[in-house]
Amino acid sequence: MGGQIALDLAAAMPGNIERLVLVATTPKFAASADWPYGMPATALEKMATQLHTSYKRTVSDFLELQVRGSAYSEKVLAELQASLFMHGEANPEALISGLTTLQNSDLRSMLSSIRPPTLVIAGQYDRVTLPAASRALAEALPNGRYVEFHRAAHAPFLSHTAKFAALVMQFLRGDSSEQAATPHVARKRKRSPSS
Repeated sequence: MGGQIALDLAAAMPGNIERLVLVATTPKFAASADWPYGMPATALEKMATQLHTSYKRTVSDFLELQVRGSAYSEKVLAELQASLFMHGEANPEALISGLTTLQNSDLRSMLSSIRPPTLVIAGQYDRVTLPAASRALAEALPNGRYVEFHRAAHAPFLSHTAKFAALVMQFLRGDSSEQAATPHVARKRKRSPSS
């Protein structure tokens, strides 16, 4: 949800954001007839039901989904679990509220108003936010740039820490040279209207 919050703030505060980095972000979490990149309604309904009946198991399954296919998935899963449980157990009502927000949120109409250079990062094997959703997001942003990490899932900042940090630092410094690309990162730059 952090990426959607960042998008909402960027649209609400034009001129106050110099650069924006979005990781595993989609403007619309739920699939619809005009948005095939979201999670199917049946999967969201199943998750909502499971949150009501066994939220601990649902959270555990969701964490596993976030790392599926990722390089170092066991390490990344352990880091996610440790981070989550460091703050105590999740509040089931908050989880259900967050899922409801995701089911109903659609930020696509505001994307054209988000003008700062925006780096949209996705993981090749992300099953929570499909890479196609992040790619479509980058294409809809006036100054969006899409980067997909190979062998990464929903948390490329954990599975590919050094490469992720280098990419973000390069972007924040304003260096957009393609020479900094590594063989493990696929870069897709949005075409400018003049090209």
